Amino acid sequence: MSRPFPLCLPILLACACAAWAQTPPPRRTPPARQPPATKVPAPAQAKAITPARPAGSKPITLKTAQAETVRLSETITRLEKQLAARAAEGKGGSGALNEAGAAAEPAADNAAADTKADKDAKKEKATLASVERENASLRRKADRLLVLLAEAEGRVPERPAHLPPYDPKVIDSPVNAEFCPGKTMEQLENTMRYAGTPIAEVGDEVVYEWVFYLTNAKRSAHVAQHVWAQMKGDVASNTMSGPQEPRKEGPPPKNPVIEALRASRD
Repeated sequence: MSRPFPLCLPILLACACAAWAQTPPPRRTPPARQPPATKVPAPAQAKAITPARPAGSKPITLKTAQAETVRLSETITRLEKQLAARAAEGKGGSGALNEAGAAAEPAADNAAADTKADKDAKKEKATLASVERENASLRRKADRLLVLLAEAEGRVPERPAHLPPYDPKVIDSPVNAEFCPGKTMEQLENTMRYAGTPIAEVGDEVVYEWVFYLTNAKRSAHVAQHVWAQMKGDVASNTMSGPQEPRKEGPPPKNPVIEALRASRD
């Protein structure tokens, strides 16, 4: 893997990717048949694949995951208020506000049901795995609200008739998204239109990751591109290009948040 480098990322990658994705893979002459091996290693002997992480990083701790729960909850509250303000101004549309309210209701019910004692007991029993499951659920709610707010503010790119519906995690035409050091987490998530995920720690800083898919207009092949932001408090001290995964045939994975939004509008 190439070494990550500081990145101020206007994401202008889709044109090259579209041309690339439309190019069929080169034909290869199949190798000569070999006799079967006399000894096959047991599956347990296979080496585990370690996901790529920035140099000098370590896995996130339970404390970091719990801090992320607080951050995501605060993000959801902020986005709900922004959507409500847009609707009050007559700019957001009642549909976006109703969808935001429906997404927020379970979180509000849970918050009301939890007493301080309940929260303390829950925190004591928490494991890294259980907190990350909770964070994944909160992140889906935040993703939904980020898309709704982008729609209300007119920040969703127009989609030509020949292209599939909009998905913030898929790049199939040119976009220009600022992903630079000095940006706050709110600015980075508004740029990407979906929430970052903490994947590592470097000293007292937390590395967040966004993964998007480069594809062509027909979405007949794709590659996954990782980008990282090293956060010092709420501000990015560094942004980096992470690994690009090997090309895969077929469309990118479906985004459950976007699929749910489409289903609610049909």
